[in-house]
Amino acid sequence: MFFAGIYCDDESGLCWGVVVEKVLRNARKEYHVTDIRCFSKESFLPDIKSIYKDPCFLRKKKVFSQDRRPPKNTFTPPVLVLAVKSGDPEMVNVLRANGIPVEGFFFRDQPGWTREEQKVLRFGTNLYVHRDDLAKLDNVLASPSVIWVDNENPEVLKLQQEIKRYLETKNIHGSVFGLILALWHCETIKQIKRYGG
Repeated sequence: MFFAGIYCDDESGLCWGVVVEKVLRNARKEYHVTDIRCFSKESFLPDIKSIYKDPCFLRKKKVFSQDRRPPKNTFTPPVLVLAVKSGDPEMVNVLRANGIPVEGFFFRDQPGWTREEQKVLRFGTNLYVHRDDLAKLDNVLASPSVIWVDNENPEVLKLQQEIKRYLETKNIHGSVFGLILALWHCETIKQIKRYGG
């Protein structure tokens, strides 16, 4: 399954999207970084829509019923996880108003994390997370379970350098925050599979 971590710095007007494919290989989780994008806040809606609808990130799967109904082919788009530097929920609300489900990611002062479900099923949830909860990803970021699919992409080298800086300074921003959002969701939230697709 694909996960897209998207971080928007609404002060600079820049956004970063990092798409990760979660793969289970030999009973071990791997995170394949398949795409890195940078775009402006002004164009965020079409840019995020293009990630969400990109056929490369659709997961086709056959789902079997418990009550002998015929199997169904389902197409699962990537899970979008969006954080905005200011914490303003407007961008999350705009995506949902345009029919794009998104996990809104917000920082909170209390330790741990909580989830707030939306009134409309499958519109995503709001996740409220303490900053310290992200520290558990340091080991994942530094491990061989993060695999770079396109080492020729200059954005990959830039992100690898940002990860080194982040691990040394704990200053989180840019595409490294997009990667952390995707990894946090992969590591923390259990995916529920429904027959109805």
